[in-house]
Amino acid sequence: MKKNLSLVLLTLLCTVSVAQNRGEYSLAAFGQWGWVIPTNGFLGGDNTSNTPISQMYVASLRFVKQTSGDKYWHQLYDYPSFGVGVSGAAFNVPNQLGEPTTLYAFLSKPIFQKGKYSFHGDYAVGITYDWLHFTTEHPERTAMGAAASCYLDASFVMKRQMGNNFDLGLGISFSHYSNGAIKRPNHGVNVLSAKLSADYFPKGKVQHTILPIPDFEGHIIDLWSGFVGSHNFLTVLSPAVVDEPYISRSYFVCGIDRRVLWRFNLKHSLGVGLGVGYDQYVGTSYRVFSRKPYFYEINHADRLNFSAYISYEYRIHRLGIVLEPGIYLYKNKLDESRLMFQRVGLRYYMKNSCFFGANLRAAQFSVAQYIEWTFGYAIEN
Repeated sequence: MKKNLSLVLLTLLCTVSVAQNRGEYSLAAFGQWGWVIPTNGFLGGDNTSNTPISQMYVASLRFVKQTSGDKYWHQLYDYPSFGVGVSGAAFNVPNQLGEPTTLYAFLSKPIFQKGKYSFHGDYAVGITYDWLHFTTEHPERTAMGAAASCYLDASFVMKRQMGNNFDLGLGISFSHYSNGAIKRPNHGVNVLSAKLSADYFPKGKVQHTILPIPDFEGHIIDLWSGFVGSHNFLTVLSPAVVDEPYISRSYFVCGIDRRVLWRFNLKHSLGVGLGVGYDQYVGTSYRVFSRKPYFYEINHADRLNFSAYISYEYRIHRLGIVLEPGIYLYKNKLDESRLMFQRVGLRYYMKNSCFFGANLRAAQFSVAQYIEWTFGYAIEN
C-alpha cells in the first residue's frame, strides 16, 4: 500500500509542478483523526484482537482546479474548486481492516466568506482498496465483503487565508465505506472525523471573472433510462451437513425507468418517476441438503417489480446529484426486499442529451441493496 501511495503522490506532485504556470491549479493536503462508529460486532470488538476498532487516521493529497468564472456556472455555484486526490488510512487496531488506500474525485464549494475567513462544503466520491475482508478463513471480518469498496465523504471546513499562497482549515468530516452489496457481508465502515487542511497556491488564487448568468425559464424534462447491476447473497450452511460452510452467489438485476421532472431553475429539479425492475434472486433459496440453488416454480415475469418514487435532482453544470425515495407498487410475495426503498446517485449529461450514471439502491436509509449502472436520454419540453 505504501508503495502505491508514494507513486500516486509523486505523480500528483509532478502534475502540479508542470501546471503551476497556470494560476488556476493548486495543491492541497489534509489529515484526519476519526471515531469509527461501532455499527457492527466486528468493529465493536468481535475480532481476532478482541479490541474495538474505534479510531481511524487518514492522510491525503489533492490536485485542485480553481474555477475562475470564465464559465457562467462558476459564478452560479460561488466559484467552486474540484479535482482528484489520494489518501491512505490506518486504524488503532492493526491487522483487522488493513491499511486501505483511496482514489477519489471531489468538489469543494464555498458556503460563505468574510474577510480572510471562508466556510466550505467539501464532497468526495471514489474507490478504496486493500481492505482486509471476509473470507472463509476469516469469517469474523463482517465489515467488508471484498478488497475494494466505494468511498463517500462529506466535510465542512472553516478556512483562514494565511497569505497570498496559503490557506489553513479546520473542520469535521463524515466518511462512508461500503461495496454496495456487490459482495456480502457488507456492514461497512462509517467514520466521524476532525479534519485539518492546508492549501498551497503556487501562483496565488485566481482572479474571479463575473459573467452574466443566462436567462432561464422553467420547463419539463422527460427522462428515460435503463439500468443493470447485480447483488450478492451469502448463505451460511451447517458444517455438519456440508464441507463448505459458506455459499456466495451473485444475481442479475435490471430495469427501465421514466421520470418527469420540473426543472424550475438552473440548480433544482423535482418530479415523479415510475419503474419496472427484474431481480433474478426472487424465488431463489438455499436448501442445506442440496448444495445447489433451489428455484421455486416461478417464471421470469414473477421476478418483476413495479415502483413509484419522488425524484429530486441538484444540478452542477452537467453533473446531477440524485435523491429518490420510493415505494414498490407491486412485487412478488417471495421478494424479501422492504416495501420502501431509497436511491441516491450521480448522473452526468452529455451534449447530445444522453446521460449515464450510478445509483445506490438502499432500504431503511442504511442497508445497501445493489448498485445500478444507468444510461438514458433526456427530452426537454
